[in-house]
Amino acid sequence: EAEVIIRREWDAEDFIKSVTIISVANGVQTNLPFTANLKSIEIDMTSFIKGVYVVRLHLKDGTEFTKKIVKI
Repeated sequence: EAEVIIRREWDAEDFIKSVTIISVANGVQTNLPFTANLKSIEIDMTSFIKGVYVVRLHLKDGTEFTKKIVKI
């Protein structure tokens, strides 16, 4: 199973605008736009191959959070 749950506290108006997932091995980027006002997300990575990924959350206020994920 490869479900990634990212929970982080931020102000109510600073919802997630988009998520970028970057493969460290080959630099391939997957962009996930969001239309709902979410304060936490769940990302299904079952279709991703094993490896190291950087998940970058882009908030509506311009803030970015980065998290390294290792899929084994």
